[in-house]
Amino acid sequence: MGKRRRTDTNNPLPSHISKFWNQRYTLFSKFDDGIQLNEELWYSVTPEEMAMYLAKFFRHIFPDARTILDICSGGGGNTIQFARYFPNSKIFGIDNTQANIDCAVVNSAVYNVESRITYLLRDWENYHLFINELKELIGPVDVAFCSPPWGGPSYLSQEVYDSENIKPLGLERLLESMFQLTENVVLFLPRNTDKTQLSDVTRKLKGPSAKCRVVEAYVNKRPKGILCFWGEKFTNYQPNKDLTDEED
Repeated sequence: MGKRRRTDTNNPLPSHISKFWNQRYTLFSKFDDGIQLNEELWYSVTPEEMAMYLAKFFRHIFPDARTILDICSGGGGNTIQFARYFPNSKIFGIDNTQANIDCAVVNSAVYNVESRITYLLRDWENYHLFINELKELIGPVDVAFCSPPWGGPSYLSQEVYDSENIKPLGLERLLESMFQLTENVVLFLPRNTDKTQLSDVTRKLKGPSAKCRVVEAYVNKRPKGILCFWGEKFTNYQPNKDLTDEED
């Protein structure tokens, strides 16, 4: 039998984010083992099921990947799964808040992958000040992932989300910065993101024939956002197996 989860109903969260308390095991299945989240992380951490699926997909496409970079790593939701599914690779997480990194380090230890991850305190808004240093530090990057802040839960009130509002940079500058590290880039964006805008920015940065692959992400049959992929191996991929059948 699996570990029994606590069933207490005492919700310690402020009212404006209290709904996320009932989703705590969706965010981290090992929540009761010492997971730490600050207020921002409660609504910005990638649900574990989706983070696992993405890590499996990366492994399927890039089985020999040596370095994976997670920009805006937050509480470590994605970074932890990258470390789990790439045990022999270098995993780097970058965040601009020490409090987030402190939580991510603790959470990584809960999943016994803390020794496989290097967290770096950097403000990606000023990437131009340190990107050359970063290249020297981490070497060639196989895949760069970013789940940037969407501006809090208020994004849901917008019929169409303008991806130039994502932080720390708008879509175009964020992609431009990540393409300096690798051609294989993945973003997790709101489900109401303007897809025409995605196409326009892709062609502007990579040429008229460039493509962006967009996949709708669901957790418990509910839409959570879209995954946007750049790079030939991603855009040319033809699914021929169910990744959920892969061994953990």
